[in-house]
Amino acid sequence: MADNKGDAVTAVSDETEQKPEEPAGNDKSASVEGNGDVAFVGDGGDSEAKRTKQETEEKSAGDGGDSEAKQPKQVPEEKSVPLHAKIVKQVEFYFGDYNLSRDRFLKEQVQLDDGWISSEIMLKFNRLKNICADWDVIVEALKDYSDLVQISADGTKVRRNPSRPLPGDSKERRDEIQSRTIYANRFPLDTKLDDLMDFFDSYGPVEHIFMKRDFHKHTFKGSVFVTYKTKADAEEFLREEGTKFKDAPLEVKQWKADYFKSKSSKKDKSSKNNAGSKHE
Repeated sequence: MADNKGDAVTAVSDETEQKPEEPAGNDKSASVEGNGDVAFVGDGGDSEAKRTKQETEEKSAGDGGDSEAKQPKQVPEEKSVPLHAKIVKQVEFYFGDYNLSRDRFLKEQVQLDDGWISSEIMLKFNRLKNICADWDVIVEALKDYSDLVQISADGTKVRRNPSRPLPGDSKERRDEIQSRTIYANRFPLDTKLDDLMDFFDSYGPVEHIFMKRDFHKHTFKGSVFVTYKTKADAEEFLREEGTKFKDAPLEVKQWKADYFKSKSSKKDKSSKNNAGSKHE
């Protein structure tokens, strides 16, 4: 949910969208790692590669009126809260700083209708549809509990609140994100995103989880990049000794930048060894 809410709700990404991770220091969203692995982020089924041309061009009609500005609200203790929290968490991920600045499909869509995205398009997003396929319930949750997402006057569309513009894409911004992003491995290969969310969120609110996957099989490789909302929470996770996931110890925990430095060093060493062998 929005940063100023009382509830700690984690922004999430799905495991299946084919958007390779870029090495440290370069946050472009389309590269393959040197070992043939590709990491996938985004919402399952939301990738522009998984949409038809008709879906990509689709947008709903309507007056596109702004919803009234709302004050931050505390989520009450009631049975409907878990569902509302999940809805808000997922929709705010779509329109959040991290995803909206990288998701090519959504970046294209928000240019078509003053930022508005129709209910028809939103309900094609797999993770949201799996949480709740009832648009009226989604609208109710967003109206009551979200400051980041606006509802159109006719209730058929949503958009990021114009009063919360995206941060500019700059080296400083990319460095700041990397400064609170960690790498960890040795997770069971059948681990699900929801399990990772619960695990990492226990150390502090998470902005993004990135599951590394095999380039050809698209299967989880047991390692992740996790971006915390604050560097302090990332440091807390790294500082803990003997960290276990479901009673199994993690093998490596380090900053994302250090992971790529180590990877580059090993690659350079391997290249030198191969070059030496050729001259023998």
